[in-house]
Amino acid sequence: MKDCCSPDYFNQVIVYGDYLLALLSNDTGQKMILDEKIEFLKKSLTGDQDSVDVTDEAFLNISLQNAKMASYSAHRLLFFYDLKIAFTSDKDSNIEACRNALDSSLQHFGEQHQRTAQCYHKIGLAEYDLDHYDSALSAFDQALQIMIGVSPEADVFHILSDIYHEKGKTYERLCEFEKAFICYEEALKLQKTNTDYEESEEFAEILFSIGLLQYACLDYTTALINLKQVLDMRVNLFSEKRCPYRVLVSTYLCVGNSYLCLGNDTEANKYFEKALAILKSVMDGKYESEDIMIEKCIVYIEVLHCTVDINFDTELVDRCVPLIKKHVKWVLPILYLTVGCNQLESGKIEAGLKFIQNSLDLGLDITLQADALIRGMTVTSCNKVAIALNKTEKYKLAKRIIDRALQIAEFVPNTEKPRIIRDCYFLRGCIYMNEKYYSEAVKSFQDTLRHLLETSSEVIDKTPEFAIRWNIATAHEHQGTYKDALHELFLIVKNCLVKEDENKANTFFFIAKISEKMKNKSLALRNLQFAYDTCLKVLGKDHPKTQHCYTALFREHLNS
Repeated sequence: MKDCCSPDYFNQVIVYGDYLLALLSNDTGQKMILDEKIEFLKKSLTGDQDSVDVTDEAFLNISLQNAKMASYSAHRLLFFYDLKIAFTSDKDSNIEACRNALDSSLQHFGEQHQRTAQCYHKIGLAEYDLDHYDSALSAFDQALQIMIGVSPEADVFHILSDIYHEKGKTYERLCEFEKAFICYEEALKLQKTNTDYEESEEFAEILFSIGLLQYACLDYTTALINLKQVLDMRVNLFSEKRCPYRVLVSTYLCVGNSYLCLGNDTEANKYFEKALAILKSVMDGKYESEDIMIEKCIVYIEVLHCTVDINFDTELVDRCVPLIKKHVKWVLPILYLTVGCNQLESGKIEAGLKFIQNSLDLGLDITLQADALIRGMTVTSCNKVAIALNKTEKYKLAKRIIDRALQIAEFVPNTEKPRIIRDCYFLRGCIYMNEKYYSEAVKSFQDTLRHLLETSSEVIDKTPEFAIRWNIATAHEHQGTYKDALHELFLIVKNCLVKEDENKANTFFFIAKISEKMKNKSLALRNLQFAYDTCLKVLGKDHPKTQHCYTALFREHLNS
């Protein structure tokens, strides 16, 4: 009986009641109740007994008589701020609540307190959501400084790990990839202080972030190693119902995309099919709420980016378009584009074109109402459709889709804009090449190169620059501007050929080809020799390309 009357027990009862009250007020749309409770608790801490109900009056009377309960009252105030933050969808209101919570924590606990550090952490998260990345970093740094100073690392490893993880994601948004890696590694090290870290979704999430960053930096081999480790962990966690299906599906897709970038389409398709199988299994429910169905639709759209299943496309459209139109209409362009693209790739041209036209008919505004993630996904969908249209020689529609993608790209975060716009210009250049509009192709590829050079210098893979300059040189060759073609090829030799490989041999051979057209036999002979020597070293003397270089070199010697 004594324990039931203790301050600790009384506080647990009150906190449980506060949480139930917050849930009920949120479900019934009475969010002002949270504001009323916050105002009351602020008054209670100053001794003002203008209470609002019997429960709070009892809590106030005990708080004033008991120092420990007075501390609980301060914690309770911050708990209500936490609830307000959790139940507030408006980003500006969220950051205001975070700052008010910090002011209260500073007033009642001081700067060097764990609760104050947690307030700074929440401010960092809110600033991140507002795309205020420098402010977010500042808040995370303050949180880390306090946490490290007031608590033994072993006791708060999970909090420190979360902060380092969020700090890494912020650096990633700023394209400061090296700093992001350092933060992720620190978060990973802290998670390893947990004896069960290999069975933790928190550990898997950090390793997943590392894998995604390696993927973004074009280090597909290392990314694949980490992503497969995450997948193994999440398969086990999913079987124990400790990992949401959506997270598992996303992991399968990332592993598949890594294989795809490494040129292993067979392995990639295996992982895409597994992702699709999981999603099909969870979509079998007939009596699900609208919210669950909408979530599954959005996840399925992500799967559609990677695989083709026409029957399932039709099922999705029939079941879910009305719900999407009602609740998340900004997803519709992605759905129409993705289904249309898959139908084009499966040979159903007319059906695919109809879906693509539906996406254009929706207009630009519907996408601009969405958040940055949806805008980015829409641009990606547009680019995939443009590739499919280019293959089917629907050039005019392909360029309309690229124009729409560029319009949307103007409204994505500045940290991602150069990469997204670069991809759009590159695709437009490829379309012009197929149309044989070579001067227009050169302009588009030059725009591509400009945006590439504006992205982070920390991406050391030179493959994109090689591909862009190669296409510029090819376009110049087609329109007979050979001097300009040579200029681009010499820049490839200077900037892009960091190792002995087939690309190097192809470049020397291309220079020789242009030199022959310019009647510069000495330059042609010298580069044919370079091409042959490289092929001999990389491919071996019996490779067809080596033998072709040898024949060309022999013929050039005879002619000279």
